[in-house]
Amino acid sequence: MPDAAYQDDSDPDLPLDQDMDDDSADMVADMACPECGAAVIADTPKCPMCGEWIRPVPARRGNWRKWLFVAAVLLMLLATLRFTF
Repeated sequence: MPDAAYQDDSDPDLPLDQDMDDDSADMVADMACPECGAAVIADTPKCPMCGEWIRPVPARRGNWRKWLFVAAVLLMLLATLRFTF
């Protein structure tokens, strides 16, 4: 016969029914794992599906080489037009 102490529902150490619910419906995936493509939450350090570490992608600081090239072409065009006319 089970012990009466185990059947007491007021034990604070036992999980509540709402704690036993499936929390996956509450979690919204913010990004995909770069290795396997599984949906993961943004601040997850490791993918729960493949186990690969998720490295944050550094923010782009700007494409300075592109702008340097555009500026050089414009300066050459300006110099060509200035000496032509």
